[in-house]
Amino acid sequence: MNSSTAGKPVPWTWAMACMMGIACAATAQNRPINIEESETIAKPDASWEYFGRFVAVDGDWALVQADRFVEDPGAELGTRRDGAAMLFNRSGGTWTYAGLLGPIGIVTEWTDTGLAMKNGVAMVIEDRARIFERTGTTWTETPTNPPSLGGRVQGPDIEIDNGRILVPQIAPRWNGDVYSKSGGVWRREAALVGHTSWFGDEPPTPALDLLGSTAILFNETGNDDDPPVARMYRPSTNGGT
Repeated sequence: MNSSTAGKPVPWTWAMACMMGIACAATAQNRPINIEESETIAKPDASWEYFGRFVAVDGDWALVQADRFVEDPGAELGTRRDGAAMLFNRSGGTWTYAGLLGPIGIVTEWTDTGLAMKNGVAMVIEDRARIFERTGTTWTETPTNPPSLGGRVQGPDIEIDNGRILVPQIAPRWNGDVYSKSGGVWRREAALVGHTSWFGDEPPTPALDLLGSTAILFNETGNDDDPPVARMYRPSTNGGT
């Protein structure tokens, strides 16, 4: 080793050091992220056997589906199924039960329940569909047109975004309904028509999503051998859909 390199790393040593540093950084980035439980939401009433089948979170508010079976001599099998949307509010890292969002509904075999909540708007489907809006800490049911959406829409997949609600339609097709608010009332803005279903008496429930003014519905195979397809919808410039 000559005097010019004495006490100094040779070039390849610097290269090795850089490579080792990059490798260490890559290893650190590839390490799994540990996500720890920070808070819990518990059912307020032990009578509810099933808790959390559907959940939705909007800031410091959460909606949780609860179900139970109750003895009912008037029911065909001697029991009925109750469904409810339980509302919780977070304060100081603690979730507190704030009551039911809507009444307890009797859920029949013909009902697909569901719930969604975003930007202070919530839709809950138990015995029928209801829409709620939040002002401050108060949730209020908002009128719809038609007044009852029962028999029109179903769960389980409900999407809310940009002042619109997209929800599966009860129909023999892979359809969806879009609702928006006008004059203080939530009205059907559009019916999104998919292809015919082969499900017979059981209405199909398409998977769907909503972003701004773009809606997507997934249509499974139709009864006319229509291939599975994801249909995309946007408002047309002439006022139709």
